[in-house]
Amino acid sequence: MSVKTVWALVGALGCALIAVVTWAVAFRTGMGHAADARVLGKLSTLQDTRAAPLAQLVGVLGNPVPYAVLSAALMGTALVARGARVAAVVAAVLVVPNVVTQWLKLKLAEPRGATISGEAVDAVSWPSGHSTAAMALAVAALLVASGAWRPTVAVAGGLFAVAMAGSVVLLGWHFPSDAVGGFAVAGVAGCLGAAALSRRAATTAPGSRWHRATG
Repeated sequence: MSVKTVWALVGALGCALIAVVTWAVAFRTGMGHAADARVLGKLSTLQDTRAAPLAQLVGVLGNPVPYAVLSAALMGTALVARGARVAAVVAAVLVVPNVVTQWLKLKLAEPRGATISGEAVDAVSWPSGHSTAAMALAVAALLVASGAWRPTVAVAGGLFAVAMAGSVVLLGWHFPSDAVGGFAVAGVAGCLGAAALSRRAATTAPGSRWHRATG
């Protein structure tokens, strides 16, 4: 197992741990819930400013149809530029975390009592589906990008994910912990995808093929 594979697996474990800790703090501690509600309340005051229409535009990109279009574009790019194997991994990174998020929403649904403009945040809110989608797109794009483009793609993807998280909180759709949970779920999938690709690359390297042939 290569060093890259090990670090990718460690990253997946770390993201899973972040998800568990975030949920526990937000749902099972008074301090965590208070902090969650406080940040939500402060960002929600921007709903009457020029930031709200921009947040709506960003939030729409996390809806099913725009997400499907963006995902198809990424998978097509991966297939043409990197081959079927990378395209398959990218497809898994784009699909699996969103399925997991929807499952977690149902299993962990729990009212938290905070209201925004008189409306309670939906009990079926953790993790945020929009934040999961945004981070899944970001990490999938990073897997598709070539070495020279990866820093640029990483920055752009990170900014997009942060903008999505800020938008769903500003609009009162989610608590901050919902967004962090969505990031963590997508992060697990992204790290596992990177591990699969790095492991495959290591086993198909010339040296690996020589060792198998002469083993």
